[in-house]
Amino acid sequence: MKKVYTTKFLAILLVLLFAGCGIAPIHNYNTPISPKYSNLSMDKIEKSILSAGTVLGWKMKKSNDGEIIGTLALRNHFAQVKVLYTTKSYQILYMKSTALNYNQEKNTIHNNYNGWVQNLNNGIQRNLTIY
Repeated sequence: MKKVYTTKFLAILLVLLFAGCGIAPIHNYNTPISPKYSNLSMDKIEKSILSAGTVLGWKMKKSNDGEIIGTLALRNHFAQVKVLYTTKSYQILYMKSTALNYNQEKNTIHNNYNGWVQNLNNGIQRNLTIY
């Protein structure tokens, strides 16, 4: 009888462990910059984006005016995003990844990716309020 409970407990534990490891639609962000911050220059917006990514472990590199490439490498996982920005809004767009179960046809990816990008978006939002 004790063995049955142990087996059930282990089965439930495995289900809970893998429940967070699912696949979800890719989240891209198109975020308007609040009119409250309409005085921000392109330089300050760029610094907000670069700083937010760097603090979170992303390698951020300006590729063009209004465009930053963010790269995150954790263990064997790799994700790359493009951040396009103006004084009115910014976008965080999926570029490529490895070891994150990306499916181009279904536009899906591992849940961790969406969490990392959401954290990046939240960090940018926080930084915009500082400048």
